Amino acid sequence: MRWRWIVAAGLALVVLGAVLGVRAWNEVPPPAASGLVRLVRPDSGSLPPIDHAYPGGEVSLNAVLSDDEIFLGVGGTHSETRMRKGETIEIPGGRLTLVEIWNVWRPSQDAVDVRIVTSG
Repeated sequence: MRWRWIVAAGLALVVLGAVLGVRAWNEVPPPAASGLVRLVRPDSGSLPPIDHAYPGGEVSLNAVLSDDEIFLGVGGTHSETRMRKGETIEIPGGRLTLVEIWNVWRPSQDAVDVRIVTSG
């Protein structure tokens, strides 16, 4: 009789793991907050980063390294910089602040929200 409870508990854990795995796989970031720009990655890892234009240049999300660190590509300077959440950097024509990082299970769904302030 005891082995039935053990089998039932094991099956319940397998079902719970499957449900949580499917939820994590299908997770997508919520919409960007007002005043923020959403930088995303291409659907396929083999494609080049997607450039996001602003008045003064372009930026791209090159890689999400962790829940608080990314690689950001800066057009015009052809440079790549490592940024941490909350950090502000100078970009051609203004400043960029990394506000939020959405590091989800599938890298193609990764995104970051930034605030770009242009001077002019």
